[in-house]
Amino acid sequence: MITKDYLPPNTPIVSNFLVLEDVSSFVTFAHNTFDAQVVKEHKDSLGNYLNASLRIENAIITIEQVSLERKPTMTSMLIYVENVEAVIENAHEYASVKHQPTTNSEGERVACIEDKWGNLWWLASALGK
Repeated sequence: MITKDYLPPNTPIVSNFLVLEDVSSFVTFAHNTFDAQVVKEHKDSLGNYLNASLRIENAIITIEQVSLERKPTMTSMLIYVENVEAVIENAHEYASVKHQPTTNSEGERVACIEDKWGNLWWLASALGK
């Protein structure tokens, strides 16, 4: 990781920031699907997430609950995983398959899932590495 005075420790320069409904369910989805770990969280008095930062390997995704000031956002992400098919299986409760797994011309196993919030997750695994 890069070290800068203005950057929190162990944080990449570029990270995703999503605004969505039901942050708690997204945290569960990310943990079950990608083994995401909560590294920072802010909850309301009832224990519901207002926002959270999740670490997936060397990446950070920050998510925030929809509010009057913040409208929902969607994105498309490319994530390298050890086993594309296993990730699809882990995601089945929260995502649907948009593109079935195939092997591309670069020798990568690739697929795409869409989570229930409308985000596309392009999954890839370099074969033979």
